[in-house]
Order: sequence, then C-alpha cells, then structure tokens
Amino acid sequence: MREAFNLAIGGAPRRVNSRGATQAPAPTAMEPLDAAPASMVRLERLLSALQKKEALLPVEEVASLGVLLLDALEGSRGEHLRNANPFSLLLTRAGTIRVLGPSQRTGPLRWLTPEGVEGRPLTERSDVFSVCSVLFAAATTRAPFAASSELSTLVAIRDGTTVGTVETLRPDLPASFAQVVHRGLEAVPERRHESLKALRAALEPWTGVLEVAREAFLQRAFELVPLRTVTPPPPSDDAGMLEAIARGDESSRLVYADLLEERGLGPHARWLRLESRVQTMTTGPERNAALNELRDLRQLVGREFLATIARPALEGCPVRFGFRCPMTWAELTPTSDPVVRHCSGCDSPVTFFDTLREAQEAAALGQCVAIDLSVERHEGDLEAIRGGFMGQLS
Repeated sequence: MREAFNLAIGGAPRRVNSRGATQAPAPTAMEPLDAAPASMVRLERLLSALQKKEALLPVEEVASLGVLLLDALEGSRGEHLRNANPFSLLLTRAGTIRVLGPSQRTGPLRWLTPEGVEGRPLTERSDVFSVCSVLFAAATTRAPFAASSELSTLVAIRDGTTVGTVETLRPDLPASFAQVVHRGLEAVPERRHESLKALRAALEPWTGVLEVAREAFLQRAFELVPLRTVTPPPPSDDAGMLEAIARGDESSRLVYADLLEERGLGPHARWLRLESRVQTMTTGPERNAALNELRDLRQLVGREFLATIARPALEGCPVRFGFRCPMTWAELTPTSDPVVRHCSGCDSPVTFFDTLREAQEAAALGQCVAIDLSVERHEGDLEAIRGGFMGQLS
C-alpha cells in the first residue's frame, strides 16, 4: 500500500534542472483563458462552501453540473485531462468549466481514482469516476472518499468504499439518480459507465430544461461563493520588469508602479509603492497604518495581481527540513494558475493566499502556502490548525 501511496503522489515524469535537482514540468493551461477578465471560482472552493453552509442542491442542478464537467472533458480529449480534480477546475459565471494544468497531484488525495492510487493507466472511465466524485460531493455536501488519514483515504478509493450512499445522505433525491452516481464510482473500471457520452445520457433525464437548470445552479453557486475576478496576465513586455522585481530590484518595482499608474491602475500603483515602504519599516504605528491601507487596497487590486509581485516566505511545507524553508514566493516557478507556483526545493505546488482562513484550510491539508504581507497574523496561526510542525512565520 505504501508503494501505491508513492505512485499516487508521484505525478508526471520529472526533468532535471541546472542544479541537478529534479522538478515537475510546469503545468500549462489546457484551455487558454480569454483576454478579457472573467468571473470564476475554483470548483473545490464551491464544494467546500456547499459543505460548510449545508446547502442542498436539487437533482436538476447537480445533473447540470455533471453536464458542465462533461462539456469540459469532451471538448479537450487527451491524456492530459485524465483524472482532473476540483482543484484543477474553474467554474465560470458564463457557464463553462476551465481545466488548469495536466492531471497533476494537486489538492487533497481524496479526489484520486482507484487507477491513480494503484499506478495503473488512466482511461476515459477514469474521467467518468472523477465526474461522479464531484457529483457525489455536490449532491451530499461530502467528498465521497475522506477517511481519517491519507493512507486510509487511499485504501477507501482503491476499494470503492464511499463515506455513505447518496440514498442515505440525500433521501430526498431520486434513487435512480443515486444509482447513476454510484455506478460511476465503481472501483472496477469495467463496471462504470462505458464512456463520457454514456454518462451524459444517464444524466440527461435529470437535468429538466438544461438551460434553466444550469442558470439556477450558477446563480446558487455564485451566491455561496463571492465572485473573484481573475485578471489576465500582464502584457509580455512587462515580463522583464516582473523578473527584475522578483529578483528584488526595488527600483524596477517603483518604475512598474509608475507604469501601472499611467495605465489608469492607481490602486495597483499605490499598492506597490506602499508595500515597498512597509518592507523597510519596523513595528510601530506608522507600519500598522500602512498595513491597514494595504488591507483596504487588497480588495481593489485582487489576489492574482498580488501574486505576480508578492515576495513572502513560504510556510507550512509538509517536508520537514528541520530548519526554516529558504525559499520565497518570488523564487518559485510560475504555472498556468497565477496563484499557484512550483517549488523545486520539495517538488510540490505552493498556493498564494490573501486571507488567513483560506491559508489555514490549505495548511491543514498539508499544503505549502505563501501569505500576503498585509494579512493580519498572530503567532502560531498555522500551527494551531495542523497541530504540528508548520515552518516558521515570515
């Protein structure tokens, strides 16, 4: 089982960097993001909101989510989409699902397939399993496989032992719909729906008028999870300046602030200048006032912008070095997701957060995080969540 566990978290083949260390290939976006900003939310965050608020979706809305997922998977077939999980899926307010990155081992292990746990080849029936895992969670507000430890979760996935049945967790839903979901969660691939097309046919009787059900689901989803505007990446001619900023060139940081102001992005320019000043301040009323202003600006500039110019230390690394992690967010390799970067030191993804609560939730799952400078902190705020070694505060 330990070998299966290692296979499950192994991910794609590694490449060797200039220092001789191995590192995972940087993920690429399977569906390019539009040039215009779009309102979207990570599907994992929506499922978490459903659970916390005990929001029960009607069968039509759950089925319409399934069709959205199938549209995304059927629209871009290929090995890179096998085993896509909610951590790699973005739900847009326009009614589509974007897939970020290949089938990397990102997020909680509870979203793996039995094939992924055992290191067997992934097929279209693996996609069927993944879609039905999301449908189970959306219908019952519980992930289908979530045991007391990662190892026992992997055993449950391998054996197809769910936390309960849809019928018992949601007795108000039609039993025949529950059967559709559970068939897709069979541990043996041959017992599942034979294809994504077959799963779509099994879901269609439950969507009602699909357009109406889809809009109702989207309306409910974005009421549960506030809209987050994902801004497009900076123009290519900004790349050199951003690289200089990442290297710690303070003059480039201030020049970039002037450039943003010329573009009409006053709050972004103000953020850069003020954050630059805060770095030189010691604890005191002036620094506290500056941090309070940064917190107000944070709502205006957005998490994705902050992630492009942030430089916090990393925290919560699951690899126990025995000393403070030497890496900073600015040194990590960017990925297709602006708030996720790859750390070559421990060969794992790191997520940037601009709220303490979300950072704590990720740290509790054993993930490495970077937290924005302006977030209000207190000693041990991550250790208290995991109850163990979490690295030192920046």
